[in-house]
Amino acid sequence: MLWPQQVNSLAATSDIKNAFIKAILFDGEDESEPFYSQIILSSQGSLSAESPLYNYEKPLLESLNVLQLPDENFEISFKADGGMNNLLVRIEYSIDGGRNWQTAKILSAKASMNFYDLPPLEVVDSGYQIQGVNTSEGSNRITAIWDTSEDLKNIDSEKVYLSVYLINVFTASDALKAGPFVIDNLAPSEINNFVVKEDGISSKSIAFQWASPQESHFKNGFYKMVAKEIGLGGGISEYVFGQGDLLTSSFIATNLKEGTKYSFVLFAQDDFGNLSQSENIIENTNALPVIDNFFVSTNYDSEGRTFVNLNIKDIDGDISVKRNKLQLKVYFIEPDSQENQIATISDDVVALGQSTPVFINNNQAFQIGTENGFVKGGSTKNEIRFFWNTAKDLPNKFIKDLKLCVIAKDMIEEGQEVCRSRIDIDTRNLGFNETLDSVEDDVLEVEEKVEIPEGNINRLNAIKLILKAINAEILQVNQDVFFDVPREDAHAGIILTAKKLGIVNGKGEKSLKIQKFFQAEQNINLAEALTMIAKAFDIKAPYVDESVISIEYKDEMRKFANLNLDIVKNRQWYTDIFVFGYFNGIVSQDDKPDDFVDRERFEEMIYLMGDKI
Repeated sequence: MLWPQQVNSLAATSDIKNAFIKAILFDGEDESEPFYSQIILSSQGSLSAESPLYNYEKPLLESLNVLQLPDENFEISFKADGGMNNLLVRIEYSIDGGRNWQTAKILSAKASMNFYDLPPLEVVDSGYQIQGVNTSEGSNRITAIWDTSEDLKNIDSEKVYLSVYLINVFTASDALKAGPFVIDNLAPSEINNFVVKEDGISSKSIAFQWASPQESHFKNGFYKMVAKEIGLGGGISEYVFGQGDLLTSSFIATNLKEGTKYSFVLFAQDDFGNLSQSENIIENTNALPVIDNFFVSTNYDSEGRTFVNLNIKDIDGDISVKRNKLQLKVYFIEPDSQENQIATISDDVVALGQSTPVFINNNQAFQIGTENGFVKGGSTKNEIRFFWNTAKDLPNKFIKDLKLCVIAKDMIEEGQEVCRSRIDIDTRNLGFNETLDSVEDDVLEVEEKVEIPEGNINRLNAIKLILKAINAEILQVNQDVFFDVPREDAHAGIILTAKKLGIVNGKGEKSLKIQKFFQAEQNINLAEALTMIAKAFDIKAPYVDESVISIEYKDEMRKFANLNLDIVKNRQWYTDIFVFGYFNGIVSQDDKPDDFVDRERFEEMIYLMGDKI
């Protein structure tokens, strides 16, 4: 078959690089498949050598494999064949199950034949992304890397498909498809309503709740809660728990520190590693109420009641209503029993650290403090005084080694138990003494030898040493000296004498209901020791504040600068005598007013201060 003359004319007159001849056989009813020639027009417009017509078959595409890589890109490999050169590859993807297709972004592509690598293939951004596949010498294994960072950004779909086909200049292969793939590059929705649960705070734990993230692939996801202690050197705790471990969207952070401020944040990670987080929450664990200076008298008033005194504080009571409403449970344990028996408390409770009254209900477990009037908690101590109706709870009994205990609680939880042991109770034939206003003038001889143990000195032994040093005559006692010092007390005469000489005044404020008490066994501190000795020797320390210090002590002003100036700037009841002691060599600049005093130091102070009169 020869080409018509029109082809030569076309070659001579047309501005084209090349052209093809297409031929179709037709028998009057049916057409054959098209036949094509090789290139017959050269770039010079002249007719090329005669070229036979070919029936170009479709390229062959087989064995499509798709693998998702750790970096979330996809490796796509397939076999290209058909004995053709300069084949093109098009790779498309769909995120909606195949309804709509888009061109995939290919990072790189390579070919191999019989396990030998061929030169890298050319990759372009659009159209047919891979070019120059040659199969005339045999099939090629093509491997391409699909960049999903942009194509599948913020995609959450279970219907992702891939489609690959080969193309020559005339026709395309049948497409091979792979899928569906589950692709989730979308973080779970923000964790909303992340809050502390109502009544979810204790001293060691805090309970939280939140709204679960709305995300289809969070079935096997997990949460991480981070608790950071606020403050210098604060520790960090992490709690990891699976979504499947929770019946509800709630969790309790445990093993926290009591009375400590924390920041909390919750992270949610879905099955594909996508993260979202909650807002930050700042919260304090509960600080438990603390009781100290728990004092129980061994004597009774005229109604057969035992006087009890204690100090209580709750350091976070200033920041929360639930934490400043305190209640006290008072109970006693007899020596042959392990049973806690609730003590009957009289109504006349005095709370010195608050202006509001405290009410009693002996029918409830925590008798002291009710809805009508709680004990007030706070960062400063609140001194509580009350009477235990001993004669009512233990009528006509003599009991040795009884234990009396107190537990305080706020509206959240109970604090620690505080007990006084070895209490002797005798309610047989109680004979109570009325307090007298006068004292007989009978005197006793002062003890020649005062037996004082070594170690820190208490109030009773302190006045013994002072009275011996000033040769005081001990008064005869015909009345109760203090609430905790009845006239039958073996040391009542010594204590009464010190009281009459003004050396001691007792502790607390005397009222119609509650007398002052002495607390003989309480150790004294340096400020108390200086004051007691000064009163015994009638030493009047000059008044001291910042305006008169240079006048009273003149040239000593330079030395005074080394003293802790807080006791001058913020005057205390012991300021004058402490400064006096400093400038007279009785205390040093390293001494502090609340330091305890042992026997040797106390006797030395008596000698030095006695030498000043």
